[in-house]
Amino acid sequence: YIDHSLDPDDYRPFAPVHRKPNFPESLFAILSNKYLSSIIEWLPHGRSFIILDREEFAKSVLPAYFRHNNMSSFNRQLNGYGYKKLKIGVEKSYYQPYFLRNLPHLVKNIKRCTHVTGEQKISSESVLETASAKRPLPERMSRTHAKRINKMNQDIY
Repeated sequence: YIDHSLDPDDYRPFAPVHRKPNFPESLFAILSNKYLSSIIEWLPHGRSFIILDREEFAKSVLPAYFRHNNMSSFNRQLNGYGYKKLKIGVEKSYYQPYFLRNLPHLVKNIKRCTHVTGEQKISSESVLETASAKRPLPERMSRTHAKRINKMNQDIY
């Protein structure tokens, strides 16, 4: 697991207003929306997320942010952007090395995958928990990024 939590912020705007947010930007906005935390949330270490209520997610969140309610399409998008599935008991969480709570500047590094070689796979949440114990993520994001994400959420949800 490569920890990107200390990668510097280049201060480019998160999801510039002149274009539609891409999939990872929209997903980050969803996870930053406190009103959706009963449906989808970051795990305590902030390096992966879990969908708590898949039915409600498909019914209300997907149409608001992605204009469809198809979980298969959502899963294809996750796979297409390199998100990996981890099991937590019977549940599944999703992680992507550049998708970390309160660090939206890293999201711009997430590109659509073609074929990934040499990627180190992780097998469990314990790897992410260990990384977080060594380098905890910030408690909040920068004001600039927070303002943009809050504006996105107000416009959408």
